[in-house]
Amino acid sequence: MPSQLALTTAAAPLPRPSQVETARPHPRPATAVQILKGAPIPLPPASLRNASDLSCIAVAIYHEARDQDDLGQRAVASVILQRAALPQRWGGTACDNLVPTQFSFLTSRYDYAPIDDMEAWRKAVRLAARALVEGPMPELKGADHYHTTAVTPAWAPEMKRVRLIDDHIFYVDPRSSAL
Repeated sequence: MPSQLALTTAAAPLPRPSQVETARPHPRPATAVQILKGAPIPLPPASLRNASDLSCIAVAIYHEARDQDDLGQRAVASVILQRAALPQRWGGTACDNLVPTQFSFLTSRYDYAPIDDMEAWRKAVRLAARALVEGPMPELKGADHYHTTAVTPAWAPEMKRVRLIDDHIFYVDPRSSAL
């Protein structure tokens, strides 16, 4: 019994593209240690949603203390890290301690005023990186609160005053040491 073969012609292959495009993932942002070793400073995040601890601390330094010297800016970072050391009270990361709106610079849960002074931003990132590597400042004796001298918050009389740096007064909450 003879077999019946049907011959068909194959379609011609598609022409090769003139330029091959590849999608590469965005590079990972530099770590705190890499920044201290000279890695490029990342641009400010659009919001604190899913931001790194480095970005959260840098944004806080920028908005809370960019008009202060290095010590004042480091002290703001130290308070954030001190709070992160008590996760059962404040939250276990720097970002947990900023969101939701525990700091006055936040305009909503994750948003803040634009960062437009890039030199101050770069300095804030370097100081945030230093704080992440070194941890809270020993000279602040566990300070976990601060405010400017322009205000008198209702909580201040219940705290132990630690130090005045520029126009910020730093405090330790006695309830923090009980945890």
